[in-house]
Amino acid sequence: MFVFPSKTNTFGLVLLEAMACGTPVAAYPVTGPIDVLGPGGPGAMNNDLREAYLDVLKIERADARAWTERFSWRAVSEQFASHLRKFGPAAARAPTRRPHNETRNRATTGGIDHTGVRGTLAWSVTPARSIR
Repeated sequence: MFVFPSKTNTFGLVLLEAMACGTPVAAYPVTGPIDVLGPGGPGAMNNDLREAYLDVLKIERADARAWTERFSWRAVSEQFASHLRKFGPAAARAPTRRPHNETRNRATTGGIDHTGVRGTLAWSVTPARSIR
């Protein structure tokens, strides 16, 4: 088992490394462990690390290893790609639905967009609260 005593780690890569080796993790319930372990993860979070340690003793090593697959390069790449939007002529022709709290700004001048490519429409989405 791996006891992670940090209260300030921002993501918890060391937690993933431990679990990838089949080592369950005990940690404080702070950013990092919360992001990596989440609800139902192969570890225990508690403000009392002794309690977290005792809880981790009940976790199977295979469960820790299996949990890390959700953070594989393939899984993370697919998650990232699912958030991308199309950009370019085909996307400009496609009807889009604008959320009520965002404003669309067209960055074109004389048929040439900000990238210098003639005929390509460039759109950016800016949260309304940042526009003055």
